Parts: sequence; C-alpha cells; structure tokens
Amino acid sequence: MSRDDASLVRRLIYGGYNIIPVAQDKRPVGLDKYEDLYDEWNPERCILAIEKASKKATGYALLGRINPKYPEKILIILDEDAPGTVDAKLAEAGVQLPRTWIWRTGPRCPVCTLDNLDPKHGIKCTGNECTCERGHRFPLVPGNRGRARAFLIDASIAPREGVLKLLPVPNLGYAAEIRIRGYQLIPPSLHPSGARYEWEVSPDDMPEPAELDAETWRRFLEALGYREGEKKREGDVGEVGGLGVRHCEQLRVLTDAQIDEIINVIKSLYVPGYRDYVLFATLSLMWRACVDAESAKRFVERLTEWAERQYSDENRKKNLDTWRWVFTASGEKRRWGRKRFTEVAASVMQSVEKIGEFEARAKALDLLHQILQVMGVKPKRALLITYDFRFDRENAIKYIANDPTWGLAYMVKRLPGERKLAALARQEAARQCAAEGGCDRGRISEIAESLLADQKWVEEAQRRLTTYGYKLITSGWYVSRVARYIDATTGMAYYNIKLCHRRRRHCKKLRWISELDVGRAIRHITSSIYTEEELARIIDAIATEMTGGREVERYVVSGIVHEDGRVKLVARGPMARHFRQLVKAEGDPKAFLEFMKLFYGDSSKAWLAYTLGMFQAFNFLRKQFHLRNLLLILAGEPQTGKSEIARTVVKYIYGMEKNEKSAAVLYQPTRIGRAVMNTTLPLAVQEAKTFATSPNVADTIKNIATELTAWEVATAGTRTVAFPAYSGLIITAQTVRITDPGVAARVYLLQFSRSEVIPPERVRDFQRWREARARDLLSFGRLYLEIAVKEWDKVKDIILQGDYVKAAVEYMRYIVGKLGGSVPEVDPQEHQQAEEQYVDEVEALVELIAQEAKRHCSAEKMLRDCVAELLLRDMLIDVGVKCLECTQQLDGEVVITSSALHKLRESTNLKNLAEKLNERFGESGCTAEYKRKERYRYVGVPMHCFVRLFEP
Repeated sequence: MSRDDASLVRRLIYGGYNIIPVAQDKRPVGLDKYEDLYDEWNPERCILAIEKASKKATGYALLGRINPKYPEKILIILDEDAPGTVDAKLAEAGVQLPRTWIWRTGPRCPVCTLDNLDPKHGIKCTGNECTCERGHRFPLVPGNRGRARAFLIDASIAPREGVLKLLPVPNLGYAAEIRIRGYQLIPPSLHPSGARYEWEVSPDDMPEPAELDAETWRRFLEALGYREGEKKREGDVGEVGGLGVRHCEQLRVLTDAQIDEIINVIKSLYVPGYRDYVLFATLSLMWRACVDAESAKRFVERLTEWAERQYSDENRKKNLDTWRWVFTASGEKRRWGRKRFTEVAASVMQSVEKIGEFEARAKALDLLHQILQVMGVKPKRALLITYDFRFDRENAIKYIANDPTWGLAYMVKRLPGERKLAALARQEAARQCAAEGGCDRGRISEIAESLLADQKWVEEAQRRLTTYGYKLITSGWYVSRVARYIDATTGMAYYNIKLCHRRRRHCKKLRWISELDVGRAIRHITSSIYTEEELARIIDAIATEMTGGREVERYVVSGIVHEDGRVKLVARGPMARHFRQLVKAEGDPKAFLEFMKLFYGDSSKAWLAYTLGMFQAFNFLRKQFHLRNLLLILAGEPQTGKSEIARTVVKYIYGMEKNEKSAAVLYQPTRIGRAVMNTTLPLAVQEAKTFATSPNVADTIKNIATELTAWEVATAGTRTVAFPAYSGLIITAQTVRITDPGVAARVYLLQFSRSEVIPPERVRDFQRWREARARDLLSFGRLYLEIAVKEWDKVKDIILQGDYVKAAVEYMRYIVGKLGGSVPEVDPQEHQQAEEQYVDEVEALVELIAQEAKRHCSAEKMLRDCVAELLLRDMLIDVGVKCLECTQQLDGEVVITSSALHKLRESTNLKNLAEKLNERFGESGCTAEYKRKERYRYVGVPMHCFVRLFEP
C-alpha cells in the first residue's frame, strides 16, 4: 500500500469511521472481535489492528452504521453485484441518487452474465486482463466490475435489519446488498481474483458521503423491491427472523402449562434493570429451539400480565415489540442463544443475590437446562468446573452441572495435592526423631499424637496444608517461591515467581511480572485450565500466604529516582537487565565529544537536540520535586537525521533497545502507558508522519510531562489500574500540528532541514562509527547519570531549576567540562517552540462567527449587537451555533454544536471548548456547560454571556 493510500485510511479512521484490516478471503485479521465497532468509534483499536495485521492483511474494510461526527445519522453501504440491474430499476422508478463515495469492486465475466451463469467466482486477473473459470477472457474495465457506494441516512429511518439483500438474480444471488451492520472492502484492497479495488469518487474528492433524505431513501428502497415488515426467505430453506434464519423440521407448540412453568423459572431473573435482557434472551432461546411464533407471543403476554402486578412501569408494547423483532423482522445472524442466556442469567444473579461469579454461572446453567427440559429440548452434556479460592477448605467447592437431571450438584473436594493432618504430624515427628539420633515407630507415633493435641501446631499445620493446595496451579506445576513488590507511585503489584514441575524436575523463573500480565504469563507456561483473571487471584493469594502478608514498597523502575532521602540509580522491573548493562559499561566517555565534533561540528541545534534528549532521563526525578518538564519533538522532512539522533540517545548512549517505538503508541493510551512505565530513561517515538494532538493524545502527553501517572484504566470490579509516567519522550515527526495550549506548553520543538544535518554520503560512516564505538557511547551515558548521583549536592541546583532548557544546557556543560571539552553557545530562543503554534479555539470560534455576522449586518452596526440580532433570528446555524428560547431581553441559551468544531480544529472537542470558554469568562458569573441529551451533545452558554465575547 502506498503512502497516499495509508494516509487516506488513517484520515478516514480519525475522520469518524471504523476501518479494519482484512485478508484476501475478505475476513478480518488482527482483532478477535469487531462487532462492537458497528456501535462505537474506536480509532485506537482500528490502528492497533492494522499494525498487528500489517503482514497478513491484503486490504481494508469500511464498517457501516457508526458515524460519531453526526450521532443522529448512520453510514450505509450499497454493494452492487449487478450495477446495470440496479441502475435500470432506479431509472424505472425515477430515483436519482446524489454524487457520493463510489468505488469499483471485483470483476464480473460479461459472457457468463449473458449466459445466466455465475459471473463473479473463479476469476483470475493479471494486470488489466481477467479469465473466468470457463476460459472466457475479458478486460478489467468499470463495466465488467461490481460497484459500491456509501451514503448517510437519518438513524430514525434506518431498517432494523443489518443487511438487506434485494433484486434476486439467477446464479448471482442478489443484484444489491444494503449493509447497515456490515462491512465492505475499500481501495486499494486486493480482491481474491487478484484485481484491486479502485476509487471512482474518493474521500479526497468529497470529505463526507452524500446524505439521503427520508423521501429519497423510501423511494430508493421501493425501487429495489424492499417492503418494510415483510419476511424475507432465502428460497424455501428456512424461516427468517431478527436473529437470522432458522431451519426447523417441525415447530414446537407450547401449552399454557409449559409457558407458566417457564415463567416460574425466570421470575427470579425478571427484575428491574434486567427485564429487557432477560426477555430478549428467553425469546432467543425459543427461536433457536423452534418454538412457533404464537406460542412465544402467548409467553410474552402471560409474562407481562404477571409483571404488571409486580412492577408499575412494565411496558406491554415494548415487550410485544421485542417479540415481533425476534420472530418477524428480517435481521442479521446474531449469536444469541444458550450461551448468551447463561451470561445474562449469571450477571443478574451476581447482582441480585450477591453471590460469586462461578456459583452464579453454575446456577445459570441449571436454569437454562430447566427451561430446555420444559420446552422438550434434549440438552447437551456440559461441565463447569472451578474453585472458589479462599483460605478455608470448606469453601473450595467444585460446581458440576452434568447431572443427568440437570440439577446442580455441589461437591466438596480436597484441593489438589492436599495431605491429611495426621500424615503431616507423622512427617514432623520423624524429622524430630532424626534430629534426636533416631527412634522407633512407637516413639514417632507418640510425638505425632502430642503434636495433634497442640492447638497452636494444628492451626499452623492447617495453614501450611491450605497453602500447599493453593501452590498447585495446574497438574504438575506449582509455585516454589514468590516475592511481591508494590510500586511506590501507583500501587501496582509486581511479582518474582519460581514455577517448578513435580515430574519433569525443572523450574522457570518469572522476573518482575506486573499484576496485569502475571495471569497470562503463567497460563502460557502451564497451559492451565484457569482463566488469566483466576490465575492472577491465585498468585495474589499465594504471595499473601507465603510472605505472611508482607509487602515491599519501592519504585519498580530502572533509572534515577529520589528514594530513602537520597538520589540513586535503581535497577528494578522488566528493564533491570538492560539498565545494569548501562551501569556496568566500561569505555572512554570522551568518545561522545569526538562523535559530536566529527559529525555535527559546532551545530548548536544538534547539540541542543542531544542535550534535551539526554536530559529526559531526569524528568521523573524533577517530578518528584514538583517541577514541570518539557518533552522533545524533532520535526523535519525525511532524511534530515532526526530519527538517528533519537536512536543514538536511546539505544547507544542509554542502551535501551526496547525503548524505541513506532508512532502508533501515541494514539492508544494503554500502549503508551505500558511503554513509559518501566524506566526513567527516555522513550523514542519514531516516524510520526503528522504529530497531531487529539484529546486522548493531549491528555496523555500532558500527564507524561508533569504527572506521576500517564493513564488510568478500569479493571474487573471497581479497581482502577494506573500506569506510572516514568519515562520522558523524544518524538520524531515530519509535520507538527498542536492545537492544545496545554500540550504546547509542555513540549519543545526543534525543526530540522536537510542543510543542517549529516550529508547523505556520510550517513554510512556515521552509522559504522556509532556501532564501532557503541561501548564508549554507553560509558558516556553511565557517566551522565552517575555524576548526578555522586555529586548531587553540587549539581542539584542545576538539575532542579525551573527553566527546563536552561537546566539541560547547564548540566551538559558541567559533564562535558569534566571531560575537558566545551559545548557551543546555545540560544534556545533561536529555535521555534511548540508553544507558539497552538490556536485558541475560543478565538477561532469568535472569528468564525464574526465573519458570518459581517455578511448579514451593515458595517455601522456594532459586532456585539449584530451577533445578538442574528442569534434572535436563528441565522448562525451554519457555524453550529443556535439560540434556544431567545427573547428581546437577551435571555435564553446559545447552543454550540459539534458542527462548529469541524470548522475549527480536528483535535478539540465540546468538553475542551467548554473549559476554555469558562477560562475566558473568568469570575464574571458566566458559565459554559457541556451537556448531553440522549445522543445529542452540545455546549450551552447564556446568550447575554455569549455576546460578551464580541465586545471590542
């Protein structure tokens, strides 16, 4: 894929559309599930999937439905396998569709089309010539290809179905498919035939697809033969409903007694907050079990009659609409059935009965099979086995749901490997006898009986027995040793674990595994039947028991920190091994001066880049003393040497090979959070084509610069895990667009041009010299950090001064002076800082509205009065501002909608705009409020306050 194509895909993603990678068979790759992307815009997940599948993917697919820029609208995709047939039908009905995004799809054999044979399968294309499986050759021209188009429609007029298949065509299937919850490959994807999809009208030609109004949409559907509410049958092979097609030899008719029995089973689940889910799950069971529609309707009516006596807000119409959708609508195939019923029932019981996860799952299985029995369905055998890990043996309950009658059987069983108390007493007695010089069996029995009579010994022995049971992760594997460390910044737990196998007689060590990864790491080694969450809880219990609850609180990081009242170098966490190599490096640190003189001469900009890049190692130390930092951005065209500067600092001077990441980490907070949590040394984020500050990126950058934590994420339950912000950042980018003033104040931008870098003919010499003297450069990095520790009293005032750039320059001069060298004069003001680049969104909004007002008002009228007049006349809707309930007294509220943001900056959002308006209002008594009304979001400002922005 070319750079232009990659840029287009990225722009579509950040423009509000979900795009996923696909293989040549048109199936998604790089992500496990994608169905939720139809309802949620998730650019970070899409970018991550594209990166992950970069080698397997042969194309990209645009998902329908989601359109976060206009929540009241949805995206639909019209896939035309027979464009000529579609055009003829639309022309016959007099329907003319507007110009929109159009692209050509796979080839169609024109000869096979005329012969009423399958025209699109078995085709192979080479260049612009294609051959079908019957040997017909034809050129790859638009007339011999399928076509796809994208439109926007109002969400209120969209059909409930996910995919509409219209205009049946012999041997082709359908001439057109309207995909509402579906995806379609877009250019430059590779078709299975070998041809590539091609744009006719691309997003470069028009930024958004055309919108169809309600009347055009209705006439368009009617022209293609769609009638809302009709059942669609694919031949005569099955019955179509909201959950797809079901194939039933005979429909089940339920008696009133059977319906009443099912209602009695689900009464405990049919509670406020869960009624809709339970009803839908039960109707889904009936649909899958081939229960006829009338029986299901009687079930809904009788359940509603009972519920109306229990709950005053029971909605009969809504319940019947749910039944109607499941049994009469034409929808896509959803995975609702036994598994989803079990999940819904388990979640209800966990919430209502306050029971554990595994007990709830077991009881949910029991209810499921009771309902299946009532309906006359023979259930499959199933087994649910798990342990509730607590410290008392009685609660280690094994839940089994494979009873022939499908009742729930509770079995209390010893934990694996648990030994009897008497056997442990005899073992202890034998050890005591051996220490005494040996004794007979009678003496061993006497000692064992005395131990069993000692209550204190018995309690300790029971604790040891329980611990032994916990230590067994799965068959053969057990925890031999474990230590737990708590990170002093975030409270995150880290483990050092020794896992051993009883029969294979070998062990594996896990070093500095965080609580986020410990379950996955152990499951990978042991192939345990337990989930990652269960294994994490088991390890936590083992650590608590084996350490007696003791916890070691330290900064779990490799680098320079202020700990125990002094500054020191620590090697802890996943990067400890690499950091020890830096601390033990031996070589000539003066090589750095030779390096700079040889390749950069007296270039003050190059010296400043290395100075600020290396000083990033002190960012966390400065944050401990409540000082603000600057992150470094190196910008410029390709081949200007900015990436080599970042790589030299991170990999050669500090020896952190793993601290070089691609630019994609910036756009997913969890990834950047993991990247900055292991070392205080800088992280290089390389080759961002355009560094732009979207809201998520802006918040993360600001946190990394000034806060102790970079990102927080909610885990299971109510717990929140915070990622510590230990590392500084060196970002390389071709262009920089910063619109958030908070980010601009926290970064320093150095712009490079080709005239200021190493000539291309010397780049190879530069790289060879760097590799040959890598040990010497590493020793300079060791000296740079060690001087700060050994001479802290002397350099403290330099490192901890408020001016970040001045501190970096003065410290570099101090280090270079010790080596007998000098640093060229550096004037930071010569180099452009990012703080000067941002645009104030409030000023931009005022200017935008002022321009609109001047178009409608005379030059003599004051701008403030002009804006007030236009708001009263509701004439500023074009820029996303309208007035609700305005009067001549300038009361009412001005509403700023998302459409105004599209004309300002891509990186802002309504919430940020509200905050900046309040900063402008100050203590004037005016307030801008970010409000949400169902799916509609806006910023509300009192009109008399809003017009103040336009005072001279």
